Amino acid sequence: MPFPFAGPLTYALAALAIVACLIFGARVSPAVVARVERAVAHRAAPWIAAALTALAIFSVAGSLDPVAVYHDERAYVLQAELFAHGNWKGAPAPIPEFFTQLHVFVTPFLAAKYPLGNSLFLAPGAFLGAPALMVIVLGALAGGLVFALARRVTNGLVAAVTWLVWLSPGPVLGVRAGYMSQVTTAPLWLVTWYAVLRYSDDNEPRGARWLALAVAAVAACAIVRPLTAVALAVPCAVVLLRRVVARREWRLAALSLAVGFAILALLPLQNLETTGNWRTSPLVTYTRDVTPFDFPTFGYAESQPIAPLPTDLARARQSLIFARVLHTPQNLVWILPTRVAAIARATWSDWRLPLVLFAILGLFRLPKAARVAAWSALLLYIVHVMHAHNPWWTLFYHESVPVLAFATALGFTRVTEWMRARSRTAPDAGNPGGAAGATRGSLVLATAALCAISPFDVAVTRARLDILKRPQRYFREAVASIPDAKSIVFVHYPASASGHLSLVGNPPDYKAARTWVVYDRGPENARLMALASDRVAYYYDAGYGTLERVR
Repeated sequence: MPFPFAGPLTYALAALAIVACLIFGARVSPAVVARVERAVAHRAAPWIAAALTALAIFSVAGSLDPVAVYHDERAYVLQAELFAHGNWKGAPAPIPEFFTQLHVFVTPFLAAKYPLGNSLFLAPGAFLGAPALMVIVLGALAGGLVFALARRVTNGLVAAVTWLVWLSPGPVLGVRAGYMSQVTTAPLWLVTWYAVLRYSDDNEPRGARWLALAVAAVAACAIVRPLTAVALAVPCAVVLLRRVVARREWRLAALSLAVGFAILALLPLQNLETTGNWRTSPLVTYTRDVTPFDFPTFGYAESQPIAPLPTDLARARQSLIFARVLHTPQNLVWILPTRVAAIARATWSDWRLPLVLFAILGLFRLPKAARVAAWSALLLYIVHVMHAHNPWWTLFYHESVPVLAFATALGFTRVTEWMRARSRTAPDAGNPGGAAGATRGSLVLATAALCAISPFDVAVTRARLDILKRPQRYFREAVASIPDAKSIVFVHYPASASGHLSLVGNPPDYKAARTWVVYDRGPENARLMALASDRVAYYYDAGYGTLERVR
């Protein structure tokens, strides 16, 4: 479902709306401005932002158990289900080649390749049969903190615009309604920034807890996405270390580090419980065998041996290889600008693209308290320079979106201030606040406009995701309709099937699973049917969407 009037007319209408907010801000009633300011300054405002964020994410997801679209998501959910059952890993697949799943070990054990953090956060929801529950909770936490941070650094009106710009962009909102690891790391970044800000405040009466919280949040991020945690940790460590030295709070720092190391200890524990060696991670083990090119480096060596995969998964792997082949030092001259452009298109999607101009201006006007967040966002981009990926796959930079939204709000404020200064706006009966009152009026209009358009943004995002999820959702409904107590579904993919969207997946417990969803391997299917003689066999043609009983 495309945005109405997509194209130049969309941008023209958006530009007119922006200009209207800038021009007519001086005409907003001071009483209205005052009421809005009181509302956004209220102590409940961040909680309201959190609740509305949760509602938006739930609306996009559509349920507490939405389809896991991509291979990564399916791997995270599987591991969350294993944790929910109290297991680090599951028994190996009965015949592994039927159960092959990207990013998942099916032999000699069943487990996802990824660090445990994201799945650990998803596990409470998986335990309740609602894996997206924690997605919504984490999203609500992020939304409330975006508002609270922006308000603490500036004021409530800027915070409202920041939160609304952050909330509604389609691609970004779609990520928040899924199971990718950024769903967890994004709020952890915000928790860290908030804790650093509170600990840096000399008037904060209980600074100890904020230092411990900052260190714990960074450590938690490290067990989700280690490279992303590096980008967060370095700028925050500089600020925190300066404060610790200035206050001579060595004991407090030691206790905080102990908390952080206790969280980090989960990584070698995961290694020991899965690979059997505390120094060998599932991620490195899997990558060496299946995607040996997927390490931070340049170029691609065709001599690298790689494990065989089913046709659709091999096609997905080939797209990753293609990105690696192009990722050379010589090509960075176009790769890096293309990534920046892609980040802009994702953050300010559809009609919001003109807002990029405000963000550029706002980045040069960041208050000192926000610079640690800006440096984290910049470092996030830098640490991924050696990571090959499709330039338009902007998920790796998801944690930087709050900074870009805040810069957008600041840039808009700066333009209104400049316009009022140029017009020499003075206090009068209709505008007792003068230039400052006019600026606040423009922010009120911008808030109102964004509030009006946000529900439509949410609806458009959900419609687009529904189209993407339709084949998998249809397949899930077909499998759920099988009347037999135990079954096997052999999935046949057409040659045109996307390698990035899969139907085959693994249950956390093969014996207890009602249905096995496996690859159609032609004459070899008889082997699996003989092994599982208590299961009724079905054949699903993914090209035609038909399900037939074969035994």
